[in-house]
Amino acid sequence: MHLKNHNRVFLLVLKQICFILFVVFNSTTFAQGPASNWYFGLRAGIRFDNLEPNTLLDSEMRAFEGCTSYSSESGNLLFYSNGDTVWNRNHQPMPNGTGLQGHPSATQSVAFCQLPNTNSKYFIFTTDGFDLNVGLRYSVIDMDLDGGLGDIVVGQKNIIVLDSVTEKLGIIEKCDKSGYWVITNQTLGNTIFTYSIDSNGLDTNANVSQGQISYSSLGAKFGYLRISSKGNYVALCHEMKHKVELFQFDNQTGLLSNPIVIQTPNLINLPAQSKPYGAEFSPDEEILYITPRNGFEGYIAQYSISIYDSTTIKASELILKDSIWTGALQLGPDGHIYGSSLYHLFEIENPNGIGSAANLIESAVYLGGRPAYDGLPNFVASDIVPPIPNIQICIGDSIAFDYEQECAISYFWNFDDPGSGSSNTSSFSNPVHTFSDTGNFNVQLIVQYPTLSDTFSNIITVVLPPAPGVLKDTTYLCSTQPTYLSAFQFGAEYTWENGSDSSAILVNDTGWYVCTIYNACTTIIDSSFVRFVEPLNIDLGIDTFLCDSAIIALNAFSAANVESVMWSTGDTASATLEISHSELEPFSVYWLTATNACGTSSDTIRIEFLAQPDVSWFSDSVLCDQLEATIANPQQDSVTYFITYTTDDVLNDTLDEPWRIDTFGLYYLHAFNRCDTVVKRAFLSPFNAIDVSLGADTVLCPGDSAVLNAFWPSSSYVWSDGSTDSILVVSHDDLLGAGSEMYSVTITNGACQRTASRSVSIEDLLCDTSNCKFSIPNVFSPNADGINDVLKISNKCSSVSFSVDIYNRWGQLIFSDQRAQGNTTIKWDGYINGAVASEGTYFVIIQADDRVQKGSFSVVR
Repeated sequence: MHLKNHNRVFLLVLKQICFILFVVFNSTTFAQGPASNWYFGLRAGIRFDNLEPNTLLDSEMRAFEGCTSYSSESGNLLFYSNGDTVWNRNHQPMPNGTGLQGHPSATQSVAFCQLPNTNSKYFIFTTDGFDLNVGLRYSVIDMDLDGGLGDIVVGQKNIIVLDSVTEKLGIIEKCDKSGYWVITNQTLGNTIFTYSIDSNGLDTNANVSQGQISYSSLGAKFGYLRISSKGNYVALCHEMKHKVELFQFDNQTGLLSNPIVIQTPNLINLPAQSKPYGAEFSPDEEILYITPRNGFEGYIAQYSISIYDSTTIKASELILKDSIWTGALQLGPDGHIYGSSLYHLFEIENPNGIGSAANLIESAVYLGGRPAYDGLPNFVASDIVPPIPNIQICIGDSIAFDYEQECAISYFWNFDDPGSGSSNTSSFSNPVHTFSDTGNFNVQLIVQYPTLSDTFSNIITVVLPPAPGVLKDTTYLCSTQPTYLSAFQFGAEYTWENGSDSSAILVNDTGWYVCTIYNACTTIIDSSFVRFVEPLNIDLGIDTFLCDSAIIALNAFSAANVESVMWSTGDTASATLEISHSELEPFSVYWLTATNACGTSSDTIRIEFLAQPDVSWFSDSVLCDQLEATIANPQQDSVTYFITYTTDDVLNDTLDEPWRIDTFGLYYLHAFNRCDTVVKRAFLSPFNAIDVSLGADTVLCPGDSAVLNAFWPSSSYVWSDGSTDSILVVSHDDLLGAGSEMYSVTITNGACQRTASRSVSIEDLLCDTSNCKFSIPNVFSPNADGINDVLKISNKCSSVSFSVDIYNRWGQLIFSDQRAQGNTTIKWDGYINGAVASEGTYFVIIQADDRVQKGSFSVVR
């Protein structure tokens, strides 16, 4: 069985340089449990949410002194009481919850504790007040009754335990977790009674201890009995004796021993003896707080009890505050001690501190106008073990654990450190562990008791020493934004020169900022000079060009205020990017993205490569075969060209396009673009065309010959057969072997040349042996000049019928006439479907009565 999730204590020894740290291990971070809700005074109350006290105004209880409340482990209210009535969580009296024998004006009129091994039953103990002599009694609450709101069990109400007791009542859990000890003292004499509660219920046979202070009358009953939360001390305030009695407590036997009597000093502003009323121990059990008073005058006293010696304890007395209304003291789940003071609670923020280090805060919690009176809730002392911050150590330091519990029979530690191998667990009560790495480690301890086990955990943070240089020598921050300067390092704490303890501070001004950074390892001081920068506005300029052999530099910002850059080239280090024309194809787009404290800015630019104007093609030339030459504009990208006769009057001497050269002489070519202007001179001479044609391709019949005439004045000739005459004669017999031959001639006249050619072939089947041969011209020119405009095909024999088909060079039929008879002439005007036929060679097939004649002719214009 697992014990309910209470907080528990054990000792942690941190092996650093002569440094020992006592810690509290918590089973849950913010589990406030039974002491989450406090109800007291005249319908006053507070609730601890995440360890912060908040005022409650829903109470129905009036309690001048004694009172208590009880909450679930998750912090939800279950019930509360003043010793006379028990209210449920809906603030209604339980059906059988009135008429209890506690007195609302008794110092500790009531206390609750849970019955061991049950989830729904609770003891409620009561004491009477004044001289009523009703005694210590108990009742049993069953939370299963009244629909889950709880009620006192019939027949188990106001059961007498001990008659004639004082108003003192305290409860603490046993060290073996098997139950509780209930402590009170008798009205007469000096006997202190400790009763045991276990799974069998209440044992009415008390363990008896003796004190030094004895009572002889029923009226001397007032003042608190307080048990320390760790269960090692008990203090009894004897108000009418003006003394406090301090005991050591044995949690295994329930016995009190070694009493020390503390005489509280008189009031400072009132010549009267003080009456000690409230008492509380610090969480570390080293300090006892007392609130002596007399009437409306009181003070808060502090005693150091770490050395358990009467003389030493009395000599340690300190008055934290005098002339203050005081009543009860109660340790809260946040580790602070609270005290009743009229319409407020005062607070001792650091009860482990001596003197001013305890930090007393008057009027710390306002109760919404409702008086606290004298009392505060009387909780089970061990139910309130305040949380502590997570523990931090330096990497490499060893840490020793020691669980303070004599009743445990076995231990199992898990250090949440797999990197430590077999050292990650231990079964010792006081293991030593060195963590293998930095980080947060959730250390767990399972303690086995005779009848149950309990589990605790806490976070141990292992850190590296703070590293210098987190703050840059110079830090650039944005002038247009609320900007923070951060010194963050894992596990570190911070103190800035302005007093801030945050890892980052809001920075408004230029100047030096200094931060002290510290953790369990060491302390360093880091600093940075802050400069403010404006938002970036990256501007690479307008799109531009780059000339041959030139270099351009793109520079869009000052590198001083830029944190990072990225060029489209991949460069991440340069503020300037140099580009040469060789990198452009024929243009490139470049972009830059830069970041500073204000954000990111970017821009893009298009750079075009412009070549040097090319005039190499313009030179001294003889323009062959042209009486009038035309020079084409070369259309070089980005370059403009024009030609002039002179360089003096460019405007009036410029040739119109297309440039026609009809006179020899000097001409000037002008070429320019955005990079350069070039002017080049050349002598141009147009030359008459060598206008020679060898005629149309020819088919020779036996006995025929063809004359190929290439004559041109003042020229020389080279034929394809090597002859050099102007005329070449080809006969039918010359082609008997080859069947056909292409004859060509190169004609040279000065600097100019021309080549002409003609095909000559033999085809006997086409030859007319009847002497009725068709006449096919070898050329005609349908240019409407009246000369040779029509192709005429005829036959001198009147008895021959024939048809004519004409084909173009691709074998397409373009003309056909089937009407020829006798001497009829077939004519073609050189048009194809209404369009002028293009120049070139055409083929004709003549179908006669007894033969076919083929030939070809040329169309020229």
